[in-house]
Amino acid sequence: MPPLVVDATRLDRFMRRNRVKPIAIARFSGYSRQHLRRLRAGEMDPGRKAMIRITTGCSVALGRRVHIWEVFDIGEDDFIREYIRIPERL
Repeated sequence: MPPLVVDATRLDRFMRRNRVKPIAIARFSGYSRQHLRRLRAGEMDPGRKAMIRITTGCSVALGRRVHIWEVFDIGEDDFIREYIRIPERL
């Protein structure tokens, strides 16, 4: 029996909730499915560039604007939300 995932990352929860496949995010972000798997499992911490590219990939895959705090746990600090911005147009 596979282990029960108790502490899923925000990226993992976002992907499940929105039913977006890793291959779609990989295709639109430029990261491999293996890299996404490590991020989803919490084995790696994403850098700022990775967070922006993956969030942009999610936006393209879903056809709607996705905010970075929907996908990654960046904290509740408004300064961070303003510092890490995604272009308005994709």
